[in-house]
Amino acid sequence: MGNVLPGSPADKAGLKQGDVITSFAGEKFNDGSSFRLKVATSEPLKSYELGYLRKGQQRVTQITPAPAEKVRFAVEESDESKGETEKAEPAKTDINAFGLEVQPLTADLAKSLGFPAGLKGVVVSSVKDGSPAAEAGLQEGDVITKVVRDHKFQPLTDVKEFQEVSSKADELALYVQSSKGPGRFVTLTKPTKI
Repeated sequence: MGNVLPGSPADKAGLKQGDVITSFAGEKFNDGSSFRLKVATSEPLKSYELGYLRKGQQRVTQITPAPAEKVRFAVEESDESKGETEKAEPAKTDINAFGLEVQPLTADLAKSLGFPAGLKGVVVSSVKDGSPAAEAGLQEGDVITKVVRDHKFQPLTDVKEFQEVSSKADELALYVQSSKGPGRFVTLTKPTKI
């Protein structure tokens, strides 16, 4: 899971950075978008059973979703604390053809994932099962720091840049860093349509 905001329903339920949600109200999930839809359409202020994995162990907790008007996202918090009026990057961006969703890497998010605060790149926020990203071993919480452009690796600094590169390519060569081990190069190839 991405950043857990202090005082949020996830924080109150005891969830931590890196937990992988597997079920909500008895329904199993394989991707983040289905889970978010289920939570968004659930009755607020009612307690639900939430299944999750932590360090490979299945666990269960109770979570109480907040009313929609009370929901705040990490990107909103960071924008407000900066006091900037410039347009914010999208909170999350779906890179459909390759089966992953990414979001901006903020200093706070980098720190909570175990990376240095000055690291530049985008965070993998979800990976679709059976997708090119899943087959390459990408996982939620990995950070993509470089991408091949014009036949050489170049630093990747934001979500918009990643969208542009991925929309024009049938193959993406990336440098991916994980808090669980050394960085690695991966290549993602769009599935061919039959």
